[in-house]
Amino acid sequence: MRRPPFGFYLAALCAVGFGARMVRALLEADAARGSRLCAALLAALSAVAAEALWRARPWAFRASVTLAFTAALLGAATVVAMRDPFIRAVAPALVGAGAIVVIPILMYLHHRSRQMWPGAGARVRAPRP
Repeated sequence: MRRPPFGFYLAALCAVGFGARMVRALLEADAARGSRLCAALLAALSAVAAEALWRARPWAFRASVTLAFTAALLGAATVVAMRDPFIRAVAPALVGAGAIVVIPILMYLHHRSRQMWPGAGARVRAPRP
């Protein structure tokens, strides 16, 4: 088994940190049931992504993309559901800051995954009958 690139370890640590924050949100006493469910989903996805990145699995990039898009969709749904004008005003800046960090990480993971597993994402054409 080949050793993962250092960037995979850093991305795995980011996923672990995000998952730890989601577990903390899950355990908060005053959290609503829906937010606890979202936090549990994101904690599970971050655990899967962190394991895939740490051990350099061929599906590590797909797990990372799934975590990023799920977090973005649930975050957007949360902002829409909130009635606080301050949150609605600050949300675009937070999304932009998150995108500045997440998009280059995903681009790096995609590039390195294609180098490590050149045929992993190849589509196979079905033979004609």
